[in-house]
Amino acid sequence: MLSWTLDPGRRDRHGIALAVSGVNDCAYCRSAHYYAAATFCHMLASEIARCARGRSSNDKRQAAVSFAKKVTETRGKVADADLAAVRQAGHTDSQIIETVSLSAQFLPTNFINNVARTDLGFPAPPAAEIG
Repeated sequence: MLSWTLDPGRRDRHGIALAVSGVNDCAYCRSAHYYAAATFCHMLASEIARCARGRSSNDKRQAAVSFAKKVTETRGKVADADLAAVRQAGHTDSQIIETVSLSAQFLPTNFINNVARTDLGFPAPPAAEIG
């Protein structure tokens, strides 16, 4: 079982979800995680928008969401430099594995919702705020 050791876990988890959903252009998942990040994690809209593009104003979260975006874009074939960058930001090997696992966890829901063209079950975020 994953320990959600990222700091602070739920913000990073939604940041990773937003980055992966951004790569996969999943409107449903972007809306769901935008809503959850804003409502339950009290993340600012500007931070949510950054995460959707694989960025963050928090240095450690920046490394995690950027790495998650790279993992998704390359289907896991990241470069040694990508691993070095996430380690240099202070992530342990178990946190890196956790980030990869979370990235993979969000892929099926992105794909299913893209195929099904699921109606948004959450308020749609402003287009400028989701990347």
